[in-house]
Amino acid sequence: MNTIDLLDIVTLVAAIGCALVAGIFFAFSTAVMKALGTLPPAHGIAAMQSINVVIINPWFQ
Repeated sequence: MNTIDLLDIVTLVAAIGCALVAGIFFAFSTAVMKALGTLPPAHGIAAMQSINVVIINPWFQ
């Protein structure tokens, strides 16, 4: 059988989605967290609290 099954397509889409999310987590952990780590603790806490407020939007609910 040479046709592509629906399961194969769904599996490929899921794998690509997982890779994209992993890339986002990697970029966040290597760039954002490193930058926050250079700030004094009080400023780092304030920055993370600000991010937590801004991130609450319809895309993340």
